[in-house]
Amino acid sequence: MTDFFKTLDYLRRNQVVLQKFIFLCWTIWKERNALIFSNTNVSPCRCYFKAFNTFKEWEFRLLIDSHQLRGTPFTTPPSPANLEVVMQIHFDGSCKSTLAAGGIIIRDSNGKTIAAKSYNFGKSQVYMAEALALHKGIQEAISLGVKDIHIEGDNLLVINSLKGTWNPPLKLQNIIQDSKTLQTVIT
Repeated sequence: MTDFFKTLDYLRRNQVVLQKFIFLCWTIWKERNALIFSNTNVSPCRCYFKAFNTFKEWEFRLLIDSHQLRGTPFTTPPSPANLEVVMQIHFDGSCKSTLAAGGIIIRDSNGKTIAAKSYNFGKSQVYMAEALALHKGIQEAISLGVKDIHIEGDNLLVINSLKGTWNPPLKLQNIIQDSKTLQTVIT
């Protein structure tokens, strides 16, 4: 019994090992259910590799999620005099297979880059990547204290949805509405 408590204490102190252990337990449970309900064969090696691959996928998703929150920064704080000048937000999104990414550049009226960031949006569609990049650009402008912005992007659906000329598709409605709300903070 003392070995059991030593193991639990070790798991409590080592978070990565604990996470791997949880994924292994989960995979064993799923394999057990597959055996009982679907009468599939159980292989200890397959169970281990499923747990390992699921853990690696989870680790990768955490990395993507934290990257999405932070972005890849390049920021030069604008001078207080420049905050009153109209700034430009350039945004773009792209998609390869089902993986989407986006980027923003904020420039002052002289074309000097104030901020540039890129984002990995994971699995998505190109119009969603465009809308998310727009949203991130407006958020970045607000965090920099920009007072007036001009938005430029190459996706007509996102631009016209932001202007209110078109109704956005259902998947974009929340992002576009939030972008409109954030835009009122600046202008």
